[in-house]
Amino acid sequence: MLKKIFVTGLIFSSLASFAPVLAQTSTEDRFVEKEKRLEERFQEAKNKLQEKINSFKNKKATSAAVTQCVAAAVNVRETAIGSAFTTYAGAQSAALSARALALNAAWSVPSSTPSSTVKSLRLAVQTAWKAYNNTHRSVVRTHNTATKNAWSSFKVASKACMIESSAGRDLPRESAGEGQDMTR
Repeated sequence: MLKKIFVTGLIFSSLASFAPVLAQTSTEDRFVEKEKRLEERFQEAKNKLQEKINSFKNKKATSAAVTQCVAAAVNVRETAIGSAFTTYAGAQSAALSARALALNAAWSVPSSTPSSTVKSLRLAVQTAWKAYNNTHRSVVRTHNTATKNAWSSFKVASKACMIESSAGRDLPRESAGEGQDMTR
């Protein structure tokens, strides 16, 4: 019996001494596998980057005629947007002046009888504001339409200039203010 206990203890102690070696080997293997995977991913990313660099090097330079054509289209667009804003500002100023005159007239009604004056005052103020709001909405719609038309014309004109090179790379886009409207 003592022999069995001794042999069993010997077996367990020998296994215990080999366990860290086995664990260390499997941990090292995992790190090696992870390192290989990371190296493969790094090489893939490096190859993709090199492909992009090569594609940029192979792009044709934009010709002077194309840039002049796009510059003319930008000039037309900016002139149209500036004109639309000038029209908007003038119409908005006129609407505000008309509202001010109408409100001034409404508040300047002489008070003959209190009840009729309150009703007529309320009606005159409501009419002044309603007229201003209708004019304001119309002016904003007109401005937004003119701005959108300017951008649409620009897009058509820039495509007519063959803005895309043969490699498919576009010139710098001119769309920073596109789609902005005055309703907000």
